[in-house]
Parts: sequence; C-alpha cells; structure tokens
Amino acid sequence: MDFQLFNLREVRRRLPRSRSTVYAEIARGVFPKPIKAGRGSFWRDDEVEDLVAAYAGGATESDLRALCEFFYERRRRRS
Repeated sequence: MDFQLFNLREVRRRLPRSRSTVYAEIARGVFPKPIKAGRGSFWRDDEVEDLVAAYAGGATESDLRALCEFFYERRRRRS
C-alpha cells in the first residue's frame, strides 16, 4: 500500500469543512466516498491532497465529480 488512510479529523485538518458538509458533498458526488474499515471511515491521503489542490485551483463542481470518478476507478484497478 503506497498511501496512508486519514480519518475524518485528519481530512478536516487539510480541508476546513464541517462533518455535515463533508457528507453532503459526498452525497452530491464532489467529495470521495470513504473507505470503510470496521466501524471507521477513512480517506486516502493522496485523494485528499488532490482535492486540496483542486480547490486551490478553482475546480468547478463538474471538475470535482470527474476527480472523484477518477479516484473510484483507481481504487477498482488496485483492488
């Protein structure tokens, strides 16, 4: 595994969003779904860093949806 997993607290340190905003953005398809492990929810550090860069670059909602789709495809290929 060439990435680390961040819990919601660590994600929120990098992307200043409330818990409810994160989950609302997941529902809208502009934030990647978490990886479930046991009872926990985690996000890949590389995905979070890509999101930070996308927001800093002024990504649109459609850009963010496409980025999330890229993440999901990459996850499928690696599993």
